[in-house]
Amino acid sequence: MLPATPEFRAFADVVHWVIDELGAMCPSAERLAAYRLHPDAPEYRDVRYHVEEAACRLCRAELERQ
Repeated sequence: MLPATPEFRAFADVVHWVIDELGAMCPSAERLAAYRLHPDAPEYRDVRYHVEEAACRLCRAELERQ
């Protein structure tokens, strides 16, 4: 039996699915660790978006473990 095909109503749904289900777009472990130390630094705005706005459960869990 094949897994259910997700329904996407907006591009944001696709982005969330790619992040949540595929773990795609995750920053390297080094960038995630650097972001944890300096979350407001401009050079980590992509990581901040990934963690806070896109709410990647994988990276959020990793940040909580550290």
